[in-house]
Amino acid sequence: MKQKSPYIRYYYLVKWIAEKHYPSMNDLIKLFEDKEIFITDRTFYRDRNALINNHNIPIEHCKINKGYFIDDENDAHHETNRFLQLMQEMITANSVSAFFSDNTKYLTYLEFENEPSSMFHNVFEDVLTATQKKQKIKFKYQSYVKSDSQLYEVKPLFLKQYQNRWYIIAEHNKAYKAFALERMEHLEATNKKFKADLTKVKQAYTQIVGLTNDDNKKIEHVQLRFHSSQKNYVKSVPIHKQQQEIADNANEYTIALYVKPNFELKQQVLKYGALVEVLQPQALRQELKEEYQKAWKLYKENRE
Repeated sequence: MKQKSPYIRYYYLVKWIAEKHYPSMNDLIKLFEDKEIFITDRTFYRDRNALINNHNIPIEHCKINKGYFIDDENDAHHETNRFLQLMQEMITANSVSAFFSDNTKYLTYLEFENEPSSMFHNVFEDVLTATQKKQKIKFKYQSYVKSDSQLYEVKPLFLKQYQNRWYIIAEHNKAYKAFALERMEHLEATNKKFKADLTKVKQAYTQIVGLTNDDNKKIEHVQLRFHSSQKNYVKSVPIHKQQQEIADNANEYTIALYVKPNFELKQQVLKYGALVEVLQPQALRQELKEEYQKAWKLYKENRE
């Protein structure tokens, strides 16, 4: 398999080292060969150094087990998982971009999920730069649900992708809030610096599905029982990164999540319709029951 970029090698190298039990260099080279990707010892060491120095992936060698591992203690904020996600995006982009150099009608064979975002790349870059430099930003914001725009000055903390849109998680009036980049106008980085405990903020966002984080809500033990036909999809497209399987048989596929119930969680559950049931907590079960009752009324009424 001819590779024009190192992204696929990076992806598999990190994935295998994270998943396997102390694979040796020879083990990893053999795994590459099974995928018809042929590398030398020199390429392996070069890729490993690039991952450590350029991408902050802490790949270490264990002399006792004679193999490689990801140093979890130094893997801040689950960087490995995010790196694998980034590599998947880069691999796809690289594959598509290869067609630009060929005189082919490649767009005939591609169908995108929805309308492209109206966000220009400079907005992303400007927000990311201000975030890295810990500079407050000012902008005019038009939310998805309100008709009037509003001026904001916030502390940008980190960028988060959700449902094919990018958001900046920022501190505003001592609360965390998500702003869609494509809804921002007249963006300006100020000279005002700020300090933030990013570890604390990111931890708060591991406790929710999506973007809505309410400090007044507590973490709940959520159990969702799916029809067995949904198992592979729920595993492939998880509702939450840390969901756990608690039942898997011919009749059901049940998972547990430890999260704060919020709007996005309810959205995710509702999209499965009769193929999922909320088992716990009772409050969330009741909320979903009321939503289905409202929907039933809409369809029950005769409308011309």
